Amino acid sequence: MIKKNPLDYKIRRVILPASFNRSSRKEISQEEILSSEKNPCMSLIFQRSKESKKVFLSPDYNQEKFSHVLHSFSEVDPFVHFALDAALELIHAHAGSLFIWDEFSKELVLKSFQNPSVSRIRDVRIKLNEGICGLVAKKGEGLLVEDIRHDSRLQAVECPGRYQTFSFLCIPLLSNHKLLGVLNITEKENQTPFTHEEWKQAELFARHIALAYDNLKLRHRLQSENASLREELTMLKETLPNQEKFVSIGKVASHLAHELSNPIDAIRRFLNLALDQVMEDSLARTYLLKAKDGIRHSLRVIRGLLALCREPIPNQTKAAELHELINQSVNAFVQHIPADAVLVEKHFCGEKILVRDCGLQLVFKNLFENAYHAVYINGNGSAKAHEGKLLVDTKRKNGHVIVSVKDNGSGIPESIRPRIFDPFFTTKKEGEGNGIGLAICRDIIERCGGQIVLGNCEEGGTEFTITLPVQEKEAGL
Repeated sequence: MIKKNPLDYKIRRVILPASFNRSSRKEISQEEILSSEKNPCMSLIFQRSKESKKVFLSPDYNQEKFSHVLHSFSEVDPFVHFALDAALELIHAHAGSLFIWDEFSKELVLKSFQNPSVSRIRDVRIKLNEGICGLVAKKGEGLLVEDIRHDSRLQAVECPGRYQTFSFLCIPLLSNHKLLGVLNITEKENQTPFTHEEWKQAELFARHIALAYDNLKLRHRLQSENASLREELTMLKETLPNQEKFVSIGKVASHLAHELSNPIDAIRRFLNLALDQVMEDSLARTYLLKAKDGIRHSLRVIRGLLALCREPIPNQTKAAELHELINQSVNAFVQHIPADAVLVEKHFCGEKILVRDCGLQLVFKNLFENAYHAVYINGNGSAKAHEGKLLVDTKRKNGHVIVSVKDNGSGIPESIRPRIFDPFFTTKKEGEGNGIGLAICRDIIERCGGQIVLGNCEEGGTEFTITLPVQEKEAGL
């Protein structure tokens, strides 16, 4: 029986398109492979047999040529498969695995494995200092084990026992002292222990793998950043005409507000003087009081316009971790209110969540300040007797995160609920609010791709619900 070259199947699974049967052990012609692969570097490790036209490994293959191939991949999955296959072929082994470090979950994730005695392994994750892989990853130092039964370094480490030999190599993949993964080579084809020469060869090739993978991650990151920049540039080009209009409108509004503020303020003073000159129950006094209410409303609108022109709304978009944003906003909030004025409770879903941030801290600042006024400040400016509470809750659902900001204040009357997001509308007394906070909140949330609504709080108080799309991390990197 003629033994097939182990790389015959392994190379096929890397370069063949999805239409080929990857689990098939049949031999495949050179023409089929070269017509389906797009990487000219791959030809370095092939040679053609004129008689059979089958694929064989070139007799002069070495680490340098395998390294050329490693640096030519553009996707993570075929890269890790080829990296493991090449490492096994160099050491003349037929069992091993390659783990990639997941910086987000702080775990080693199995990406590729070969083992004649195990048909399939799924969802293997290893934490630092867990098992032999975790120990190697934690220390950043590789292991050559000639016989684990007599190796005092690993007496307390649990071994899975899936292999037919007791010798193996376990090597961390490091780049600039940064952990990228772990390479395991667990069984030689002749079942003999691994030698120091093989250890040196595997360790050197592991450096090639780490360098190539780090470069691949960098290319992916640059591609992602370039795509984001192109998307942002396109969006800026589309919004620039509108922004110019808004700038012009803002300048006009600011100018009008300044020009109107002084004469309207003078009208209010003369109205107050006129009120002192008329009888309490006269019809003229009634008219003057109505005129004073109109002037007061005009001044509120003017002050709102001035505040809106000065309000710094962030114009940069970035990905940010939602719970960190909320924690920072809560810390800033509690530092600017009286001690024990409001009890803040946070109930977060148990995972990190990335969202598009176009100024979310300003949203939370406005919502928290509104809650503080609702639960702590009476209409006369004094503190309320009952204990004020503010609850911030997050949960993930169908690719979105839902943020609830709820207080136990007096709530918002049904009659004014449809107007709360209108610019310059406020329920606070004169001098305490300008009515633009919630309008700004809605604008920022919509720029983040989400929505904000006023919910129904059955037990009293006010609840705002924010829904934001979750930004998924880059797959495999």
